[in-house]
Amino acid sequence: MENIKRPSLLLYFTEGVRALIDYFRGLFFVWAYSFPKIGQGQPVLALPGLLCTDFTTQFLRRFINKLGFTTYGW
Repeated sequence: MENIKRPSLLLYFTEGVRALIDYFRGLFFVWAYSFPKIGQGQPVLALPGLLCTDFTTQFLRRFINKLGFTTYGW
């Protein structure tokens, strides 16, 4: 078995900042771009991951709403 290097400490300590940056990039993406309305109001249920809440599917539901679907949280 070959030796596996542990992750960089720089990546470890900047994880929170990088997560915030990705959060705001996602907000900007959903807000700024327009998408064709292909959904025609069909319902979509967004299921969060294990032990997560509907907050984690917020961007996904907004994006799907902009496509013309009707989304529902868990």
